[in-house]
Formats: sequence, C-alpha cells, structure tokens
Amino acid sequence: MSDAELLNTYNVPLIRNFEVQYLKPLIGKHIPDFNKAYNEAEGVTGWAKITDLLNKKVRDGFDDSEIENELFEKLVFDVPDHIFILPLISEIDANEFMERHSDAEEINRRIAMTLPSETKLITIRQVDNKVVLLYRSGVAEVGEVKASLYIPCILDFENDFAIVKVRLHHVKMSNTNLHEIHQLVINDINDNEDFDFTISNFNSKSIHEVLFQMFEDESYKAEKVIKKHMDEFTESTLIEKVTNFLEEDLKLKDPDNYIDRVKSAFYQDLSSQLGDEIFYEGYVFAISFLDRELTRSATRNSKRDPIYNKKIYWNLKDLIHEQQELTEISLYWRFDKEDFTKVPVGKEFSFVEISLREKNGSLEIHFYNTKTDRRLKEDYVIYKIKDYL
Repeated sequence: MSDAELLNTYNVPLIRNFEVQYLKPLIGKHIPDFNKAYNEAEGVTGWAKITDLLNKKVRDGFDDSEIENELFEKLVFDVPDHIFILPLISEIDANEFMERHSDAEEINRRIAMTLPSETKLITIRQVDNKVVLLYRSGVAEVGEVKASLYIPCILDFENDFAIVKVRLHHVKMSNTNLHEIHQLVINDINDNEDFDFTISNFNSKSIHEVLFQMFEDESYKAEKVIKKHMDEFTESTLIEKVTNFLEEDLKLKDPDNYIDRVKSAFYQDLSSQLGDEIFYEGYVFAISFLDRELTRSATRNSKRDPIYNKKIYWNLKDLIHEQQELTEISLYWRFDKEDFTKVPVGKEFSFVEISLREKNGSLEIHFYNTKTDRRLKEDYVIYKIKDYL
C-alpha cells in the first residue's frame, strides 16, 4: 500500500459515529455490488466490514467523494443532538473567508485520512453561506468499539453566531467534557492570527433574560388562545363572577387578594380541556428558574405537553414576571418547512421540541427526537431565536 493510500483511508473510529443501518443504504446507492462486497469484507462488526469495504474500493480506483461528503454532512448536521451558540465577531462573510484561506491545508481536507492524533482541526468547508470547522478531540468509549469524538463548529456569518455541536452521549463516554470542548474551539480560533474573526461569550444574566423574554412571548400567545375559548363570558365577566363568588358566597374579608388565584384555576382547567393542536404557534412545556432567595423551581414534563395545563405555571408566572429571568425553558414549535415566516394552522406541519439554557457562556440547545429533518429543524430554531440574541 502506498503512502498516499495509507493517508486516504477510512477507519473504524470514524465509521463508528454512524449507525450501520444508515450506512448500508447510503453507501449502497453509490456502489452497485454493495451487498456482495459487504458480505466479502473483513471484520467482526458492521463498522469494521464497512471500513474494509470502502478502503478496498478506494484502492481499486473508486471515486468516494460523494460518500465522503455525505458522511461529513451527517457528522455536522445529523449526529449532534446539542448545540452551543456563541457570539461571532467578524466583518467578513463565508465566501471571503474561503478566499482568504484557500491555501490552508485544512480547506476541504478529507475526513477519511490518517492524521496525527494531536491534529485537532480536521477539515474546513463551506456549506451554503456558512463555514464549518470540524474538530476531533479524543475518542468515546461506546461499547466495545471506540468512536472518534468530532466537534463541528459552524461559523454563521449572517447571524453572527459560532455554533459548536456535540453528541452528548459520546462526550460523556469520552475523556473530555463540555468546558474543555468549548475551550478547544474558542482558543484554536481566537489564538489563530490568520483568522479574521473571534468568538466571545454571552453573559449568563443576559441569557437568563433572553429565556424570560421567550417565555413571556410564548405565554402571551398561548393565553390569548386559551381565552378565545371562554365561550360563556369575557375576561371582564369572569372577573365579575369571581369577585361576586368571593365576596357574597365565601364572604372573604379581602377578596382582591384571591381573584387572580381563582382566575388561574379557571384558566388551568380550561387549558386542560383543549387539545395540544389548539396552540398552533407552539407552547412552553417546562421551565426552571432561581428566585432571589436562591430557591430553585422547576417543572419536569416527560410527555412534553403544554405547561398551561399545570398548576405550577399559574402559581409561578407572576413571580417569573417580577424576576424577569429564567434558567431554562423547553419549547414545542410548529413550522412550515417551505416558509419559516408562515404559521401552520392545519394538519400539515413540521415541529421541533427543544430545551434552552445557559452553559459555559453559551446558549445551549438540546433537541428531542430529531431523527428526521434534523438540519431543517436546527435552521428553524436559529431563525426563531436570532432576534433575541
């Protein structure tokens, strides 16, 4: 095997980042005799057999560029389930970046290459109007087969974001942690004198205020929907009925102190009778915050249904508005995948479920159940939050 062939080889730790059932159809559409080649390939595991198959094909002159690029894009856009948004300070765009650094050895370098273990930045590529820096940081002990730990960093020059992405399970199974990963990316970029941009951090308080603003906006829309379904009376007649009940039936000395509590119970009950589809613009399904006495309050919602059905929302919302900070928020958003500016009101829609919080000076976003349309959902979330940051 020549030196060039040794350098341009696939390896099991790379291939271990993908599910075998995903790899078979991906590679099979490019290799007509895939099933025969797979059965003849050497290796105990599916990952080892696919690695051997690809290397044999490449040595025989097969052009694997399309397969290699699809694996790269999956590493960047599909494999990670957590993203961390940081401020990007730059006066250039993606095209200008690629022009200025066209001679750098990392530009469009193959991910299927044998590189020294100390090499952290594997490849730099332009994807649409963004630049992707793909890092490698050690290995994850995933079962009996080790996986290389890849860390994509997307430079979104249009929105002034640097987006660091990880597969959290792999990070937990590795010898590194999120703080070290953040420092690896930030230091590599900020210490590189050839780069024409820097990455900064968000202030934790500013992120908590952003999460509150999102909570306030989503809650306003949701409560407006709930109140539309008060068939028998309006907001003013509800207050009148509650006041009369407290004064005349219960004969409370100071009924004004209890009007909001009774109204909240009414709205909670009404919300619980409405289907999730009523909240066609989306809804909050969990929150977490620290009040000024450092008491932590949090909701947990494994079903991820609207928080407005729960007593804790109506009990805490005034305190949250008084404090104007949240430490975490979980959201369900519907969207039209053809046009993010439209609000889908029918049965044809896409959706995304996420949790957001501050982490290491970044806005951390966790995606739930994103086996389909992962890249599209991430694009929509960035579209939704960009005006808050």
